[in-house]
Amino acid sequence: MLTSEQQAITRILTQATQYRASDVHLVPGNPPYLRVDGKLVALEQEPVVSADVLKGFMDGVLNDSQKATLEKDRDLHVTVALEGKLRFRLTAMYQKGTLSLDLRYIPDAIPAPRELGLPKVVETFARAPHGLVLISGPYGSGRTTVLASLVNLINQERVTHILTIEQPIEFLLVSQKSVIEQREVGTDVPSIGHALALTEMEDVDVVAIAELDTTEDMRACVKALHSGKLILATITADSTVQAIERMVNAFSPADQPVVRKELADALQGVINLRLVPRVGGGRILVVELFTPAPATRAVIRDGQFLQLANTIQTTREDGTESLDRTLASLVGVGDILPEDAEAVAQDPASIRTMVNRG
Repeated sequence: MLTSEQQAITRILTQATQYRASDVHLVPGNPPYLRVDGKLVALEQEPVVSADVLKGFMDGVLNDSQKATLEKDRDLHVTVALEGKLRFRLTAMYQKGTLSLDLRYIPDAIPAPRELGLPKVVETFARAPHGLVLISGPYGSGRTTVLASLVNLINQERVTHILTIEQPIEFLLVSQKSVIEQREVGTDVPSIGHALALTEMEDVDVVAIAELDTTEDMRACVKALHSGKLILATITADSTVQAIERMVNAFSPADQPVVRKELADALQGVINLRLVPRVGGGRILVVELFTPAPATRAVIRDGQFLQLANTIQTTREDGTESLDRTLASLVGVGDILPEDAEAVAQDPASIRTMVNRG
């Protein structure tokens, strides 16, 4: 039997799925807000959110350990399931001494790469026997969904042992051709680094990491490249080059030449993402792709990241396409508006130039 607080929040979250909202923001003193097609929309028909309702909801969905963590750390990241079907990633934090909640909807089905609109070359990254694939972009750009899609593709095609390291576990993966284990940081393992260290003593073929966030995480990931496994990882970065630089800068200047070489040798590809409003409704996944060639691997080894950025922006080799060129192409065919493309472009002026050039 749901409490009145759980019923109130469940009603809001059910409406969020009907609106196809990606996120729900519950802040005391405000109406519930939904993120729909990238824009915030208030649920004016709902009562203003109260601190008591949020506390009552959390008391019903968290276990004792999670409550203790929230009390101690003043923030919490967990997955909650409502009525056994609606699943959300819940982020709880305090502002002005009062609890606030952000919830992100997790779809039941994991879309295939083609259903997401990913270029076919992305599938070759998942088919690599070893190495590193980075999935980058800002928050809310679809990184977790793309990671799950690639892992599920491996699961459908290959007989492998797959390990995911997540905080929290979002998409629930079911073993098909592969054997899958999903480990949650804070519940199953204390840290990403600890989980990666364990893989050195396990028969694991593929490791998927949902968010390399700290320097310790990145260092552990680079160290794990020696294991001969395929590692897929998400990382917050605005561009391909920034993603690679973040990995390198996690190390001391003295260690960086060796790290650049290791990354240059191991990198299978980088997928940089944006979600942009689509003309007519919904959002479209826009992708910058980088597939290393011998020349660009040499550039990474030498640390010439400005040259790498220029190469990605100007070169149209197989498997490499700049974000701005992809945006300009979508503007050209009428899928997205010029102002929406320029809002996420790395060089807004280049969008106008490429569109005008036709």
